[in-house]
Amino acid sequence: MQIKALSLGVAVSAVLAAVSCGNREAAALQRLGSSEAGPERSMVLTPVKSGTAGGVFRGAPVEIVAFRSEFRFSIADSRDSSDRCTGKRPGGEGLAFVLLGSAPTALGAGGSGLGYQGLKDSIAVEFDLACSPDNSDPEAPHIAIDIDGRVSHQDGAVAAPVLIVDERTQTSFDDAAIWNAWIEYQDGVMEVRVARDGKRPEQANLRAKVPAKLVESRKLWPGFTAANGKGASKQTVAAWQSEWVMVPRTSTPPGPPRPPRKEQLIGPAF
Repeated sequence: MQIKALSLGVAVSAVLAAVSCGNREAAALQRLGSSEAGPERSMVLTPVKSGTAGGVFRGAPVEIVAFRSEFRFSIADSRDSSDRCTGKRPGGEGLAFVLLGSAPTALGAGGSGLGYQGLKDSIAVEFDLACSPDNSDPEAPHIAIDIDGRVSHQDGAVAAPVLIVDERTQTSFDDAAIWNAWIEYQDGVMEVRVARDGKRPEQANLRAKVPAKLVESRKLWPGFTAANGKGASKQTVAAWQSEWVMVPRTSTPPGPPRPPRKEQLIGPAF
């Protein structure tokens, strides 16, 4: 399988040339909280139990200048409601894709914190199910970019939250179906795409400038967190693959760019 170059409005160069499946490398994963292995190498972040939180991270850090990650996830078997606006939407709080600047030893705050709140020196993309007035959430499932463990959309937010609704089914990512997400970063810009049909949208759902110091040329532990509140859902990452553009080698004169490292971290091959 070939992966297209990042479409961040800039030339990507040979550093992000497509890599064949045969070059995938695996890395050990570290589980936290309620997370457990599921069928077909999936990872269940939260069971259908109120008040639970779980996470899974790459066991070793990466040092990168750019990346792209694609993952498949589902939010199913929802019951009760964590929604504090209308109280009508059943299920848990949601999940987050996280880039952490220190080794993962504990989760952040659960509930509306998604297991991410309070994790300093980090950046995350949240897939939020429940409306929490304290976080200035809209009254529908949405995505947003969070930094330094802050989940409030007024407290240091880099972009307004974006509602996600599938045009054909008029449902969002809490409909128990398998959804795909694509997260790409280069030169201080992050793009997020979400789709129910597995086809990468040409236009990003969310595009924002983010602090390069939180991503580039430093050790990062990528992974996921998720949480249930009063309501609960089974939140699962069914598959996850990433392509990391590693920090260039230092030499005089400068050597050639390091080839991107591609790995299948969770689930079956895409």
